[in-house]
Amino acid sequence: MRRLPRGALAALAGVLGIGLELAALATWFAKGLDRASLPAFWAAHTAASALLAAALALGLARKRTQRRPAGVALVGTLLMAWPVLGWALLPLALGRMRRLQPRPPRQRFGEVRLPPLERIEPRRLARRVAGLGAQVARGSAPLPLQQQVLTLLTQRPSAAGNQTLAALRETGQLEDVRLLAYGVLDRQQQRLQNWIAQARAALPAAADPARLWALLAELHWELAHQGLASDDLREHALQQTLHWLQALQQRQGELAPRLRLLRLRAWLALGRRDAARAEVEAMAREPSPDPAWLPYMAEWAYEANQLDLCRRWLGQLPATLLSDKLQPVVRYWTRA
Repeated sequence: MRRLPRGALAALAGVLGIGLELAALATWFAKGLDRASLPAFWAAHTAASALLAAALALGLARKRTQRRPAGVALVGTLLMAWPVLGWALLPLALGRMRRLQPRPPRQRFGEVRLPPLERIEPRRLARRVAGLGAQVARGSAPLPLQQQVLTLLTQRPSAAGNQTLAALRETGQLEDVRLLAYGVLDRQQQRLQNWIAQARAALPAAADPARLWALLAELHWELAHQGLASDDLREHALQQTLHWLQALQQRQGELAPRLRLLRLRAWLALGRRDAARAEVEAMAREPSPDPAWLPYMAEWAYEANQLDLCRRWLGQLPATLLSDKLQPVVRYWTRA
């Protein structure tokens, strides 16, 4: 047997409820409103109220898969049969109706849905970022690729990544993408500047300021190296790096190997070839130069067109320090 549609069932229940209610009223009035027939009238009135409430519940259900609001039917019956109890339970029925209604999806202004972060090995991360950054800088990267770059660099900040974000801030196809790239860079810059301000504030009360001087030199270097400062601000950050390193050397007499390397990199970044040459020559006079110095010493030698020195220093690099990206370069320069 074919089942009736929900709308037809609601209409049928409504017609039966109204007919039963009218019949009960007509019978009671025909008997002169006799008190003895009052229980029969209330029974018929309750049945009619149940039918009308069922019609209401069936009419509220929009889909076959939606649960029938049984609470609405019950409260509707009470509301029509016994008004006092029905009105008391009406707020509960309205709350149930609200929970049953499907909610629209939540939307936010300017929301950009980013794809999930791709799992990339750390050794391949710099190469991948450089490849994506080249496309972004040329303005030829499609929107899905720009979103992938944002996802990757938000989770894995780096100096090369910040350069890509700076290019994306200028060449992004959507305003939301450009604003997000700007926000990531601004947040990193503010974090470094807050650390610098905290270190400066702690200097007057420090018993030994040498540790804070080294920290300030490294923080200013990161501000320039990560691309968070440009033009005059970048030059100022590099000069501050050299300033704090000089103050530290005057106090201690000699810098630690990592700080000497930091000073060489600052000279190279500022383009001061004479100061960089003096630093490299001092490093080369060491009985056993630190292996971390050798790539930057070779970089200076290459820029100074001293290729024999570049080949010799690259050949002294320990195999444990050679990444997959650096191995072919070293093999090229050190082959006979």
